[in-house]
Amino acid sequence: LIVSYLTSSTAMANTNTELLSAVNTNKLEAVRAMLRKPGVDVNQHNCLHWAVTFGKEEMSRLLVEAGADLNALGMAGKETPLIISLSHSHPKIALYLLKHGADPNIPSGGSGKYPLEYASTD
Repeated sequence: LIVSYLTSSTAMANTNTELLSAVNTNKLEAVRAMLRKPGVDVNQHNCLHWAVTFGKEEMSRLLVEAGADLNALGMAGKETPLIISLSHSHPKIALYLLKHGADPNIPSGGSGKYPLEYASTD
């Protein structure tokens, strides 16, 4: 029983790490395949935050469609994907996130600025 648990636990951890790696290298088909596996956590390792940071529009859409948390504070618990998209000048992603339920009233945990403040500096 313990061996079975540890084996499945380790396998899932490896899959979640592989998911982040595939997101970072923009391997859409690999991400699609991994997301179909039972137990894979689309929110593990802040995958959406990584995709948004680097302006990966299609990857961001794929992760949102898979249930990624649009309002999660990631990367040291400071910023939502919406704030990241705006602060990294990715307005198309920001608009997509807003249309799919991102909350524009969550401030940055670092600067205290709201998404509108980031948008108005562009």
